[in-house]
Amino acid sequence: MVAINRNPPTSNQLQPTKFQVLFPRVTTVTYFCQRANIPSLEADPIIQGTPFVDLPRPRDKVTYGSFDLEFILDEELWGWQIIHDWIRGYTFPCSFDEYKNMYRESITTLKSSTPQYSDAYLQVLSAVNVPKFKIKFVNVFPVYLSEIDFDTTRDANLAMTAKVQFRYHLYNIERMIN
Repeated sequence: MVAINRNPPTSNQLQPTKFQVLFPRVTTVTYFCQRANIPSLEADPIIQGTPFVDLPRPRDKVTYGSFDLEFILDEELWGWQIIHDWIRGYTFPCSFDEYKNMYRESITTLKSSTPQYSDAYLQVLSAVNVPKFKIKFVNVFPVYLSEIDFDTTRDANLAMTAKVQFRYHLYNIERMIN
């Protein structure tokens, strides 16, 4: 008879500070990123009616939550402005010229046929900073950029941050081979 091993393959816990955001389009946000998330995944069931009780059945579609980042603002506002121009570029609220501004922000969009999208990665690290896996977000685009609050009552040494919310087509988990 074989003994059952109930020990997990690793006893290291996931740590909230062990991550990197890799975002070729917005490198300043990559550098200054303070918070990120692996979004939720939801598959609402379809309800099948019966004479006695309604039965939930698996659905064939999934809904992804938003990919949210919080980043420190640099004094030139480069990261914030790139995202600002990206949103204005794909919505072009004032003129069609704003669409062209999406191309100027990053070398990754110069030859893109779809400059409103970018790919992004959330890389999760081990306890000793070795990449374990990354979440690849496909066709990311920003849908929300927070305001910037100036406040004379705050400590000048505290970093100012902004939040950005992205939507995307899907994400995939890519494991690193160690």
